[in-house]
Amino acid sequence: SLQKVIKNRESVEINYPTLIITGEHDIDLAIKMATNWSTTLQQSEYFIIKNGGHRANTDEPTIFNERVSQFLHKNKAEK
Repeated sequence: SLQKVIKNRESVEINYPTLIITGEHDIDLAIKMATNWSTTLQQSEYFIIKNGGHRANTDEPTIFNERVSQFLHKNKAEK
């Protein structure tokens, strides 16, 4: 379960650039997970969408798409 992942941070091993996005008004569990992952994953970036909720990608699609596009462009040469 997601709560087990939060408690056992060693179980999360992603060695690639990772973009973590939550909404400013997201549910508590999602924010806790994102915060933990952003400190655990060495190559992560954490972005909070202002005025976004749990579905930040549909709440603020322009901001979401711009941030994802920036991230992909920045990391396109890395493999």
